[in-house]
Amino acid sequence: MRMNKKGDLSLSINAIVILILAITMLGLGLAFMRNIFNQAGEQITAVSASVDKQMIDQMKAGSKTIDINQPRVQIKKGTSSQVVLGFKNVGDSDLKFQIVSVMASELGASTTTSCGNVTGSGQLQIQYLQTATTVSSGGDVRTVPFNLKATANAPAPFTCFYEIAVCQFNSTACTATDKKNTIELSVDVVA
Repeated sequence: MRMNKKGDLSLSINAIVILILAITMLGLGLAFMRNIFNQAGEQITAVSASVDKQMIDQMKAGSKTIDINQPRVQIKKGTSSQVVLGFKNVGDSDLKFQIVSVMASELGASTTTSCGNVTGSGQLQIQYLQTATTVSSGGDVRTVPFNLKATANAPAPFTCFYEIAVCQFNSTACTATDKKNTIELSVDVVA
């Protein structure tokens, strides 16, 4: 009878040791995953900062007052992407730039597919800053992101064409007499 009790005791000790090892391995695995995600986040931030700097340098060297870093983007369904709009003020007073409309048309999509708008509808969803961006006088440049997200159930391939209308004004709001420029963006959704 003593052997049975001793056997039960060693089984309990083995179970405790296995449990401690499992918790330790879980902790190490979680720490490893956290480090990987932190590094990926830092790389994304670095790439975003690099794109912003490149866009600012491009705008300062060029003559355009409104530009986009990529006029054509390819995106896989279920993923997201970002383009950068740049605004340049060459005038003597501060100016405001605001995206006032985004017109979408599509090619190669089914009748139920929509290129989407800021309400989150459609197979290709867009998101952008809807308030005005103030750009200081004397050649200052500001950038704003234009986010794109293709849903996982988006039919592929199809292409969305966007005409992004940007109003340039120095009053409190964009009026019918203020200058409006259009930027074109093509987005190819692939499988």
